[in-house]
Amino acid sequence: MQDPTDPAVLSGSPYHMLTHLAKLGAEVVPIFPITTDQTTLFLSQLRARLPTALKRNHRVKAMWKSMQQGTALIRSRVDSHDQFAKNVNRANAIGQELSQQLASLDNKVDVLFGVCISTPLYALNTDLPIVYFSDATARLLQQTYPEYQKQPAGTKRAGEMFEQSALGRIFAGIFPSDATLNSAVEHYGLPKERAHLVPMGSSVVPNEHDSIAPDLPTRERLELIIVAADPIRKRLDLCVDVTKILAARGWNVTLHSIGGSTPSARKCDRVRVHGRLSLADPIDRDIHKAMLRRSHFMLLPSLGEMFGIAPGEAAHFGRPSLVSATGGLTTVVQHGKTGLCLPVDAPPEHYADEIERISNKPALYRAMSDAALERARTVLNWEQCAKSTLRILYKAA
Repeated sequence: MQDPTDPAVLSGSPYHMLTHLAKLGAEVVPIFPITTDQTTLFLSQLRARLPTALKRNHRVKAMWKSMQQGTALIRSRVDSHDQFAKNVNRANAIGQELSQQLASLDNKVDVLFGVCISTPLYALNTDLPIVYFSDATARLLQQTYPEYQKQPAGTKRAGEMFEQSALGRIFAGIFPSDATLNSAVEHYGLPKERAHLVPMGSSVVPNEHDSIAPDLPTRERLELIIVAADPIRKRLDLCVDVTKILAARGWNVTLHSIGGSTPSARKCDRVRVHGRLSLADPIDRDIHKAMLRRSHFMLLPSLGEMFGIAPGEAAHFGRPSLVSATGGLTTVVQHGKTGLCLPVDAPPEHYADEIERISNKPALYRAMSDAALERARTVLNWEQCAKSTLRILYKAA
């Protein structure tokens, strides 16, 4: 649990939920722990305080690298039991801190609602009904993301325990995808009647008075887009290959890449690498919107994805998406209607074939575009997400 007033936290989910619940008339009192891993805090502060000129000094760089390696070595020697105990101690500290914050509110709270709060709930002392919102479970995180797969065994074991404890005490669980909802029920025993499917909204949407009228893709101009903070898991290089195949077939195609990059993307003259864009920066947001407006298809052939906000954002601009049929992507994209969900092992030729097929049929592209926009406006938006959540909160109160 982190500061929900910060739009950069957890892809903006807590911020958007807080903002839209308040707009609907709910009185929301944010609480979150201040407790922080002191080693991480010290290292981040030290990095921030090193003057730019010193960072460029080779000796300072070598010293900094040595410190990082030393820290990693120390951490690698900590056994699984100690890692488990460390995580439990941290969860206990967070639970105590939040319990005190709740007690200071003098029983003026009706429901405790949180986004991704399995760890804070572990030692939280409260009789309030709890409504839990998350796009992932500990099991899915460990199965999907490399950074979680590399965690020590003790950390993984603690995560499983926190998740089991949290889902065992909640009044209701709200999940944005069928994949996460099914994991909560099947892996952790959450009763189906307490599990609710509520898709998340999108962070990048058109301006209020924008007219959404996508032009049709043609052989003379075909533009694709991928938003990939993690270009490996989201397979940017596969999208580069798709672009090259289409170019070889005679399409004047461009791929816009937002997020991380790869050598293959940087070397391809058909790829425009826009780098990482900050949604808190108005200029970056405008660039992001401009790329969505000019593109014809969103690509996201991820190896794994908890939800998939990017295809939802594309839908707000009336753009169909071609994604892999994994995780939450099959909830965001309706196969054959708002885009396509292709097998995870589909080769780039398969993506190129489908892009050609849809592009060569203007009526089909237009129908997918219209359906994507309709789904964005009626389902994949934070206002609708907050309305559905508020109904569940009223039942819990």
